[in-house]
Amino acid sequence: MKTVRDFGERAQLSVYVCQLSEKDLVVLKERLRWKINSREDQVIFVKLGPVEGGAIDARVESMGRPLEVRDLKVMIF
Repeated sequence: MKTVRDFGERAQLSVYVCQLSEKDLVVLKERLRWKINSREDQVIFVKLGPVEGGAIDARVESMGRPLEVRDLKVMIF
């Protein structure tokens, strides 16, 4: 939580909204790599596209515990 809040705002208990450059995303991932327990923790990144608008190019990535189909069902509404 402390690591991610340096990059964005908390939207829910474990959900943060961040506007990141590619460089900031690399820095955030590197910091998290040293903090999370890769067997138990899971961090999901959802890239929605440019802030300015235009076509949505959604992309989902995760680190830590592998992303499973049941996890994706939670994100689809």
